[in-house]
Amino acid sequence: VWDAKKYGLSESKQAIFVTGGSQGSKALNEAVDSAINGMLEQGFELIWQTGKTQSEYYLNKYKGQKGVYIFGFSDELPAIMNYAWLAVTRAGAMTIAELQGAKLPAILIPLPTAAENHQYYNALEQERKGVAKLLEQSKLTGESLLECITSMRSSYSVYKEKLESIPLENVAANITSYI
Repeated sequence: VWDAKKYGLSESKQAIFVTGGSQGSKALNEAVDSAINGMLEQGFELIWQTGKTQSEYYLNKYKGQKGVYIFGFSDELPAIMNYAWLAVTRAGAMTIAELQGAKLPAILIPLPTAAENHQYYNALEQERKGVAKLLEQSKLTGESLLECITSMRSSYSVYKEKLESIPLENVAANITSYI
């Protein structure tokens, strides 16, 4: 279990986990930077993986800010995903699998330069299943991000129910059984 208090967060507020991967995402970070006051005003807390190259800038900018935990990279991501209320992230296949495993609704912002635009199609499929919301990077602003968060909050239980209905993958057990 991830210890929010250890990082200066309250366990009584809904936490939004933002990650653009270990390298971070300039577009994602800029949108979050623009939306952070709105998120905090709505009563959210922020667990923000900025990526290693951008962490120092955002750590300095938000030093001492209550309700915000900023870091470059962490090996605690699975625990953070299990703790968070909502994720804002890219849409790679591993990320999608991790979100489903954690039963974590997400706003998916596909990397527009991904090979054959596969992240867009991953996000589109997750939105079609009703477990995530697709927000294209070309439409990503602080305002559009806040709108997505507000929209998801109003129908959050539907997203959670859809995630709960997805069967867990038992790959290791299936392979062992087959052998």
